[in-house]
Amino acid sequence: LIFADGSMSRHNKSLVSIRLAQEDEEYLRQINRAMGHTKPLYYVHRKFMISPCNKKIYPTQTTCILDLTRMAICQDLRRLGVCVNKTRVDLSLPPVPNEMIRWFILGLFEGDGWLTYSTRPDGTVHTGNFGIALSETLGRQISEHLDKHLCIGPGAMKQIGAVWKLTYASQPVIC
Repeated sequence: LIFADGSMSRHNKSLVSIRLAQEDEEYLRQINRAMGHTKPLYYVHRKFMISPCNKKIYPTQTTCILDLTRMAICQDLRRLGVCVNKTRVDLSLPPVPNEMIRWFILGLFEGDGWLTYSTRPDGTVHTGNFGIALSETLGRQISEHLDKHLCIGPGAMKQIGAVWKLTYASQPVIC
């Protein structure tokens, strides 16, 4: 989740923040509890947001923020590749243990992924796709991992601005 929705402070070397939509604040509460963190979450109300992927302007949103201020955590995250302005950096897959890689990918998907589908008039799913916005190297590494372990073939990589999208699309379902 930090790789997707986290940010490293440019001015404070002991500050990493995770910012989520207010409706997802329970994730941050769980992280806070699991870490024994006592600092409260805080909220910021923005009038609009500009997407780094497509430069679209999105409407008003209240975000919930968790600040991690332990120097050791920040240093560990830096060693794993979290950095200032990471959206513009070609990040690689960090050294995630094999039994945890699915949770890393799930965290990326939860933060920067999507799932879309179309249905027939009777409500059955016709086609669908899912994807994640990430860096080029990380996208290719995850695509290779998913192909190797799930045999789903390589995903399609497409650059949109500074961000890459890894997508998978289904074939129409024939009944």
